[in-house]
Amino acid sequence: SNGGGTYFLGADSVSDTTGNLTINGTSASWSGVFFNAGATTLANSGAGAFAINGTSSSFWGIGLNNSVSLSSSGALTLAGVSSSNAGVFLNGTNTISDAAGNLTINANITETTGTGNLTLNAASNILVNSPITLPNGSLTLNSGTVSASGSTTLGAAVSVGGALVVTATGAISQSAALNVTGTSNFTTGGAAITLTQANTFGGAVTLGNSGANDVSLTAAGALSLA
Repeated sequence: SNGGGTYFLGADSVSDTTGNLTINGTSASWSGVFFNAGATTLANSGAGAFAINGTSSSFWGIGLNNSVSLSSSGALTLAGVSSSNAGVFLNGTNTISDAAGNLTINANITETTGTGNLTLNAASNILVNSPITLPNGSLTLNSGTVSASGSTTLGAAVSVGGALVVTATGAISQSAALNVTGTSNFTTGGAAITLTQANTFGGAVTLGNSGANDVSLTAAGALSLA
């Protein structure tokens, strides 16, 4: 712990085999909870819930900096709150996995430096309840629901092994191609949907918005609209 936050600064390992595992951190001078490079692994192999809660007024609520692996056999929830930066900050390659329950991320996910590659795996569903911005990195999901309270930008090399559902109240856009094995559903309110990269869709694509707002969709191969 430093500056009121909770920090893992090396090849740390934290595990729980029976009950619930909760990590809390609050800091006014740095990140609430920060995982530094060094193959940090946090695992909850029991059936209990695993929650990471980080709050910061200066930096990120939760920081994942290269080779961080978070996994749980029960429900896994990340809740990052920052009044000045991203709820969850990414740099390097990081993996968040849930072997049995739902994976829920209640924080805006932002890659602000370097290349923030993020892999999200869950046996049930993946719920990302805030915007995702990965201008240089990649997002990989085995199936997922991205539900944003604002605009959503899907960054480079987004691949989804199952179905993808993206719901936003603002614009939906991308900076590189999507590769989705299953069906895709993109829904927003009175805003544009712009997906004009060389996307690959294995299943039918559903697009929905309202008002006089454009919808633009490009596919590199076959395209089926629901």
